[in-house]
Amino acid sequence: MGRVIQGAQDGIWVVGGKAVTNALPTLLGIAPTGALGLGIKALAAVGAGYVFDMVSANAGKLAMASGFASIYEPFIKGLNIPLISPALAADDGAYGYASYPEEIAAGGVGVYPDSSGVGDEDFAAYPQY
Repeated sequence: MGRVIQGAQDGIWVVGGKAVTNALPTLLGIAPTGALGLGIKALAAVGAGYVFDMVSANAGKLAMASGFASIYEPFIKGLNIPLISPALAADDGAYGYASYPEEIAAGGVGVYPDSSGVGDEDFAAYPQY
């Protein structure tokens, strides 16, 4: 049972480090994909490591590691490595705790395409609730 509790606590530090790393460029109004944005994200990952280190050494290590992982993820997804890239791509909001998703892909489960648009517009999807 101790391992389960430790894993749940470690998950908090991982999510926190990733959140700090991804939020800082946005708060500064910098694009997170350019050279400056990636540099800011790297500095944020290091900063998150030091801040979380005040809680525990393990928290600091995990926060910094997850911050750098959030920098690597887009590059790994872009390499289209079999099994790895699709597994990471599935993490882009494919699931969540919200009641209604913001966008529903056309042709998904439980939706009907609607061709009420004008001209050659794509079909809109309406969910079944």
